[in-house]
This record gives sequence, structure tokens and C-alpha cells, in this order.
Amino acid sequence: MDKVSKTHKDDFPDLFWEGLSVRKVSFSEEKITGYGQDTITNSTILKGEVRIGNQVVKLQADQFLLFSEEPGIRKLRFIRIHPNSPKGLQVIFSGRSKAIEVGLHPQFPVQSIKPSWLSQFFSPEAVNAIVTFISAVTAIFLPRLIPESPKINKNP
Repeated sequence: MDKVSKTHKDDFPDLFWEGLSVRKVSFSEEKITGYGQDTITNSTILKGEVRIGNQVVKLQADQFLLFSEEPGIRKLRFIRIHPNSPKGLQVIFSGRSKAIEVGLHPQFPVQSIKPSWLSQFFSPEAVNAIVTFISAVTAIFLPRLIPESPKINKNP
């Protein structure tokens, strides 16, 4: 017996996978306005989310994804044709940046996420361990650094 293939999201193969190194990736397009050399930049993002550590920013249609420094996106983890609403390409990427901003115009971001100073050098688990250790040491030694108040004897 032959099995009849149903349209399913897994029926569409990944176009790229396992990390494709890239440079200067943007999710926007420039259109010529018709008045000489003037161009308008439009976002091509339909929806999505971006994460830095535990922080998440939700992207909506026509919002711009901005990186505070180069290189921004370094690897495309995979690209898949997404046939359901919204129709387009599903992209998973990774990269490096000190902050990520989202807005309706490239020059006016309305949301941003920034990693903590420690997370630039350590993994999230290591940052949690460092903060826990410092808190424990502070809780143990802080009472010993503060002198006790003298007791006043009320009986003469």
C-alpha cells in the first residue's frame, strides 16, 4: 500500500542547515520612490522573536531588527519555507552584538535588549554561580563587619 503524503510543516525541507557563515544580513529591502535617486527602506519581517540570554523581544510585521555593532548575524542555522500564515521563510540565526533593538523605523528603535556585563564573558550558568557565591559570601561576612551596638544596663 502506498501512503498518501499530507501537507505538513515537516514536508518542506530545510534549505540550509548546520550553520551557514554569512556577512551583512538584513531583513529589509530598498525601493526606489520614483523621484530621482530617493529610496525607501522597508522591513521584510513578518513576525518572530530574538533572544539574548533570558531576555526576549517579540517582532511584529514590518518592524526593523537592528544590531548595535557589527558583525550582527554571523550564522544562519537553517532556512525553511513556511507555507502557513504568515507565508515566507522561517530563519534561525546566531551572531554577536552588544545590544539588539527593534522599531518601526531604522533610526527610531522602540525596544531594546542588552546582555549584562558579566554575560559578555561568562555563560548564563556561570553568571548565576558567581552571583550566588557573592551573595553567600556577603551574607556570611557582612554581619561580622558591622559592630554590635553596646548593651545598656538599666540597673544601677
